[in-house]
Amino acid sequence: MKLTWIVPAVLAGLLWGAPTESARAADGALKGVAAVKFFIGDFNEFSTKCGLDKERLKQAFMGRANSAGVAETDSSAYWIFIRATTLTYDENSCITNVDASLLVNTRYFDPGSASQLVGKVQLWSRGGLLVSDITEHPSVVTNAFGDLGGLLAEELERDR
Repeated sequence: MKLTWIVPAVLAGLLWGAPTESARAADGALKGVAAVKFFIGDFNEFSTKCGLDKERLKQAFMGRANSAGVAETDSSAYWIFIRATTLTYDENSCITNVDASLLVNTRYFDPGSASQLVGKVQLWSRGGLLVSDITEHPSVVTNAFGDLGGLLAEELERDR
């Protein structure tokens, strides 16, 4: 299987606004994450053409994240958002940007309106850019999301 990570996760973070390792939430910031609400971004026409499957991507990510004791629920202050944005290079090559984020709902005081507001804070994010042959692309991207779920699991375990 030919797999090329064009942009390493740290560089991807700089390019797409995700925190780099030095900008990651302080140690212990992921403590207490036990249940998450899961969301996967919409696919474009190229995602379908390149054979990506939302359910497989979710299973790959959550299968690895579950190893840290994270359960999926319909109601949680914590959200996992994954996205796969795909283009084709030619008839036989697919390019997909993979991204996974852990967000938390939070309340904060807005001095301008003198009221309490609700917003989301990004606690963790990783991603990268993948290029492969169209016949291998579904497994390449699915494996990448499994790896991202594994990275989240490692950091969750570290913060416990």
